[in-house]
Amino acid sequence: MAEADNAVITQRNGISKIWFVPLMALILGIWMVYAYLDDKGTMITIVMPNAEGISPGKTQIKTRSVPIGLITEVHLTDDRRQVEVTAEIEKRYDDLLTKDAQIWAVQPRIDQSGISGLGTLLSGIYFEFRPGNAQENSDEFTVLPEPPLVSINLKGKRYELISYNADAMAVGSPVYFKGYNVGTIEKAQFDWQQQVMNYQVFIQDPYHNLITQKTLFWVETGLEMDLSADGLSVRAGPLTKFVDGGITFGVPNREDPGAIAKENSQFVLSKSYSESLEERYPDYQYYVVMFEHSIRGLRAGAPVEYRGVRIGTVVEVPLNEGKDGMPVLVTENNTDIPVLIKVEFARINEDVALAENFWRKNIGIWLKNGLRASMETGSLITGALFVNVDFYQRDKKPYAETFGGYNVIPSTADGFTQLTDQMSGFLNKLNALEIEKTLARIDDTLASFSSLAGSTEKIVSNANIDSVPKEITDSLEELQTTLQSYQEGSPLYNDIQNAIQSMEVLMKQIQPLAEELSEHPNILIFDKPDEDDVQPKARGNE
Repeated sequence: MAEADNAVITQRNGISKIWFVPLMALILGIWMVYAYLDDKGTMITIVMPNAEGISPGKTQIKTRSVPIGLITEVHLTDDRRQVEVTAEIEKRYDDLLTKDAQIWAVQPRIDQSGISGLGTLLSGIYFEFRPGNAQENSDEFTVLPEPPLVSINLKGKRYELISYNADAMAVGSPVYFKGYNVGTIEKAQFDWQQQVMNYQVFIQDPYHNLITQKTLFWVETGLEMDLSADGLSVRAGPLTKFVDGGITFGVPNREDPGAIAKENSQFVLSKSYSESLEERYPDYQYYVVMFEHSIRGLRAGAPVEYRGVRIGTVVEVPLNEGKDGMPVLVTENNTDIPVLIKVEFARINEDVALAENFWRKNIGIWLKNGLRASMETGSLITGALFVNVDFYQRDKKPYAETFGGYNVIPSTADGFTQLTDQMSGFLNKLNALEIEKTLARIDDTLASFSSLAGSTEKIVSNANIDSVPKEITDSLEELQTTLQSYQEGSPLYNDIQNAIQSMEVLMKQIQPLAEELSEHPNILIFDKPDEDDVQPKARGNE
């Protein structure tokens, strides 16, 4: 009996040994698979334009220069237009895979921010991974075309700039305030439909508090020259700005900066500081001035003044298109040259609404009382002109109240033009004089004087004259001498005739000079500018 029990136990132990080994192997395999999967990192997908410089199994992904993953596979996307990269991120760095994380290729690069990535010349490129602040994670990312210029953890605010005519600025260009670098250009995009440049700038904390509703932005080139009716002005900045350029912002002196601007507020980027000052007047009224004389020297952007106080700006010289879009042409009945100006109400008073109401309420009365516009010389050196508005009581001739859809401010001749007109009128009158007839009359008069002198001589030689007192005799002798000096061929006669002829020649010579001075006030200092060749118009543009 005991032997039978032992046999049964021995048989059971054998069966247990047979099943124990496979079972342990299975458990070990499951544990190894679990350990492998547990140790295996998180797989992510990265999309990029091309795979230049990437080596699967070698190219690393880093954060703050610390390796966190490795690229394992590279292949084309389904549409064959981009490259899709599979990368393995170490398990312990899963929390870095936020949805707003950024990734970009680190390689040698030279741009506005300087030189970077030189270390990759030997080690090869790698990808820098910058985690974000989002709570949600992701396993799909897109490589940035350029490294981000601003750290995601850097505090500050962003603003939008729109440029209509300023020079294009590169991404990475600095933003200055009074010479201090306080920000950078993050994005630059050309809107081909609107034909404007759009910029996004980042201003660091706390400097973003300097951005107010009245802040002006302009391109900083390091050297700004302005040659206008006010003369020549030069603004020079530090040497670094000549090389780097950038954008500068600020509020004009003695002006209230206003409230702090909200983030993503939009501003206009001007070509220069002087233009930024001109573009800060959004409230204005257009007018047309009809000039009877030459407008040479008058340019768009010239000031419009009232007794030395600027109230507006010249917009278009000459006006080519009316308010309704129709072309403005010189006709037989109207040979005046139209010039478009604008009266900017903020120049009249800081309270724009008050200034506009004051202007619109009184402009009709002022025009009836002789308000007229004239061209004045702003600089004899440059020959630049400006428009001056003032009251002329003697000039109240009728005028057309509108032209091309714009209200009209009538013009009057300026002081120099009036002087020129008077000189021209004097010369015309002088030319109209019948000099030959006048000289003939002088000859007849001198002949009469000669005859009178002969008669006087007979009287003096008469023996009966002895009874005349000696004083009368002396007087008659002096009269005879005087009359003989006016006879034809005498020196005095010749001098008078030469003087009259010289005066006639001089007047003819002065007339062209007066006309030239009217058109070119600076002709006494500079040579006359060359005239542009007449360009024939195409048949389709007629």
